[in-house]
Amino acid sequence: MSTPVHKVGEEGKVIDLDCGTDISASTSRTMRVTKPDGSQVNWTAVVHPSDNNKIRYTVQSGDWDLPGDWYVFAQVVLPGYPVLKGTTYKFRLLSEFEES
Repeated sequence: MSTPVHKVGEEGKVIDLDCGTDISASTSRTMRVTKPDGSQVNWTAVVHPSDNNKIRYTVQSGDWDLPGDWYVFAQVVLPGYPVLKGTTYKFRLLSEFEES
């Protein structure tokens, strides 16, 4: 499978991550992100509007700020369970001057 490619500075892109279980009762939904420079950020996600097994985040201005390989995984807190962590996904951001 190929790595999804996007551009630095894009906004409005919707990211959906499958958690593999119903997370509608979750008290916290986060996408844990590692940037190409090794820094880490957390994006607050919501339960997908039509699939209770997924979380959703919409990329905001300033989120995608570095070209290179990015890694993201879901982290969800459900009452009575340990923190659930999902599969790590990779995507690539090109600089505004690169072609895909």
